[in-house]
Amino acid sequence: MRNLFILAILVFALPAHAADWTINKTNSHLTFTGTTSGRPFKGEFKNFDGTIAFDPNHLDQSHVAITIDTKSVTTDNDDANENIAAPKWLSSGTFPTATFKADKFEQTNSGYIAHGALTLRGVTLPVDLPFTLILRSSSATTPTAFMKGETTLHRLDFGLGTGTYGKADTASLEIKVQVNLNATSAR
Repeated sequence: MRNLFILAILVFALPAHAADWTINKTNSHLTFTGTTSGRPFKGEFKNFDGTIAFDPNHLDQSHVAITIDTKSVTTDNDDANENIAAPKWLSSGTFPTATFKADKFEQTNSGYIAHGALTLRGVTLPVDLPFTLILRSSSATTPTAFMKGETTLHRLDFGLGTGTYGKADTASLEIKVQVNLNATSAR
């Protein structure tokens, strides 16, 4: 009986773990916007996946690792589509993936901030991603998360658009990245 009591204390003393989430790829989007020659453009990475462990009550145990297929990029501009995977931009042949990893999360008045690092074209830099989150769960349904975030990247920091493309009048120096994720949890 004493061993059972000690086991019960150990089980309840173990910290709770952040829930694991599976990305619903059909309903999730990773997009970006900017300007080229003064005109707005929009692009999207069609293929990305990763691991997400997140719990608003256990931010210290939450973490994310997302891998982005840079060859899956497409834009609403035919000229950009021809050039964006080229060596002066994403260099998808040399760098077929980009990654975003975060293991520090902060709650704010309007949602959360993921403090992480983005590796793009072999360059790793810190990136903060503010986001909002809606969690839905009932006894009859699988827990579902709807996450929406946006951050701004300075493209030259990652070596995107070098040479004649290195000027703001050719392509915007700041690129807004939007993340819209739909995910489910087994928990």
